[in-house]
Amino acid sequence: MSEPMVRSKLDGSVLLTKRQVEMVGLLACGHNIREAAVALGLSVHTAAGHSKAVMRRLGAKNRAELVLLAVRHGFIRVPTHPVS
Repeated sequence: MSEPMVRSKLDGSVLLTKRQVEMVGLLACGHNIREAAVALGLSVHTAAGHSKAVMRRLGAKNRAELVLLAVRHGFIRVPTHPVS
């Protein structure tokens, strides 16, 4: 059974899994990979894999660009508060 996919709201050309969108959302809020892994109940290795897969799909060179492109594609909204 395949995981549900979320389509880019920008042009529909990029598909991410729901879990990948959750991962990017946590990174956008300031969590590191380890913290995001714990929040999602994943291993650090799996969480890093999700992050790298999204970076490839969006063409991001680093995490800051990953978050920017995820916002532009409508996968996430800009966080309104930092991690405490």
